Amino acid sequence: MSIHPPQGEDRRLSPGEIRSVQFARAAMLRPGYVEADVDRFLDRVAEEMARLHADKAELRDRVRALQEQVAGTVAPEAPSDQAVRILATAQQTADSYVAEAEDFSRQITADARAQYEEQVRRAKENAGAIIEAAQEAAARMTAGERPPDAGSPQRSTQELEEQVAYLKAFGQACRTQLRAYLEALLADVEAEWGRADPGALPRPPVPPVQRGGRAPAAPNVAQDAAAGGDPA
Repeated sequence: MSIHPPQGEDRRLSPGEIRSVQFARAAMLRPGYVEADVDRFLDRVAEEMARLHADKAELRDRVRALQEQVAGTVAPEAPSDQAVRILATAQQTADSYVAEAEDFSRQITADARAQYEEQVRRAKENAGAIIEAAQEAAARMTAGERPPDAGSPQRSTQELEEQVAYLKAFGQACRTQLRAYLEALLADVEAEWGRADPGALPRPPVPPVQRGGRAPAAPNVAQDAAAGGDPA
């Protein structure tokens, strides 16, 4: 990441520095940029904008004073060309910084959306593979076939039915836990996205609160599987 200038953060920002800024990536479970780095850079942009507005106000006062001096003379003269050029340059610089900040915000928003869609796609692929494997195993057991890892003799009909019930419960638990994981991931990505572009995303739906004021907890696959019985 290159947002720390050699002379410290007090020196003025330039358009080239804003274009070339890079942020460190966050952890895998929190896709996006490091919040501290982004916040620090946005603070510097805000400070630079405040300086530009102050410079612009000072130049405007100087131009007004020059205009009053010219108006008070016997032979009025045109406003100082140098003052006009200074004011025009300050206005162009301020407009350039505003445009750079808006482009930077749009880029962060686009990156957050792309990372969110990629995470959702991978999660759906993993969920499909788990569910497909569970269904195939259940179909083999229902047809009376021996599971690939089974070394015991042919099981009875009751044992096979218990295994089928276990696999169905396990698959349902996987779906439920995967749904909870995706909802948590969506909330995390929307929070990161909202910091870059507030108001771009709607607020996530609030989960229903159970009696006693507690939200329902995400199911545990291991506990649900244990409740259905050991397939061995």
